[in-house]
Amino acid sequence: MRIDRDELIGDIYSAATDSAGWSRVFAKFRQAFAGHTAVYTRLHAAPETHQLLATDLDPGFVRLYNGGYNALNVWATSPLNQAGSIVISEQIIPRGELERTEFYGDWLRPQRLKHALTCPLVRQEHRSLNLGLVRDDRRGEYGTADSRLLASLLPHLRRAIEIATRTEALALTRSASLDTLAADGSCLLVVGRGGEIHFASPEAEALLCEARVLTSRGRRLAGVDRAENGKLAGAIEAATREAPVPTGGLLALDGRGRTGRHSLAVTPISGERVGLFCEGRLCLVLVARPRDVTIPAAAALAAVFDLTPAEARLARALCNGETLADYAAASGVSATTVKTHLRALFAKIGVNRQVDLVRAVLTNPVLGRASL
Repeated sequence: MRIDRDELIGDIYSAATDSAGWSRVFAKFRQAFAGHTAVYTRLHAAPETHQLLATDLDPGFVRLYNGGYNALNVWATSPLNQAGSIVISEQIIPRGELERTEFYGDWLRPQRLKHALTCPLVRQEHRSLNLGLVRDDRRGEYGTADSRLLASLLPHLRRAIEIATRTEALALTRSASLDTLAADGSCLLVVGRGGEIHFASPEAEALLCEARVLTSRGRRLAGVDRAENGKLAGAIEAATREAPVPTGGLLALDGRGRTGRHSLAVTPISGERVGLFCEGRLCLVLVARPRDVTIPAAAALAAVFDLTPAEARLARALCNGETLADYAAASGVSATTVKTHLRALFAKIGVNRQVDLVRAVLTNPVLGRASL
């Protein structure tokens, strides 16, 4: 179906600053290319883990796709998708071979889909944002005219996505600024699935530049020590996963050199994605450097929060990066007793998680003036 190309380009740029406009763009793409539109993110090292971010496909099939059929998609996982050009599905796999795949039999055929056209929209060091068009056999294969039309729209799509990504980053910055104030000047980062850094406070940027404990590899947060990097990646994964419920975590990193132990609190950010091009869930990573933090004395903790001596000692140990098991072993008390003290701490400090307990202690303006 013929469309007004100039009008479509105008809609693309309108959607750059109003994410609701992408549904109108997708509707016009459906007219122009006689099929469905999908935007998906793809890790170069693990293309089978790619995820649909936005599409006009049936929501039930989208859930099935992101839940496992993505790994079976012979189109999206093909090395040809890293070439940077527009690719027609028949260039990747002949129709007869496609029809013998599980991906076709279980996911494509129930939707009467058979032909695809795909290309990268944004390429980064570790991942790319891709566009996929897919339609049923009654419309026939995508041809040269479809590729030419898409090629003429790609520069506008890419510029619009760059604008949209910057707009979403500003939204993250505004949101993160509130937490930065609450953190009383500590290093703060907003991190996505896979460690992508969406926001870093000036203090955090300086810490990354030092590269003694934490660093940025292609704008992905990483620990400089391999073993510690594994711990960090695990905490971020737990805080950004979709299911089961994302959880926060505490960890301590020593890194390289004699910089002292750095304490990290990794906390899920509740709510939906900030925008179309911000992948999956996000988490806050709050970093306390040794020179930034003075752990309050047990007596000060007891006075401010009305704690028993045992509860105050546990609170101080948690602020120092100790785990419950380590504290129990060092103190010679049972794990049951430690958990009882932890429940009492939660009730008295008014929190439900260890990460929030540590934050409440370290950002308390009164305790901040207390000496060891």
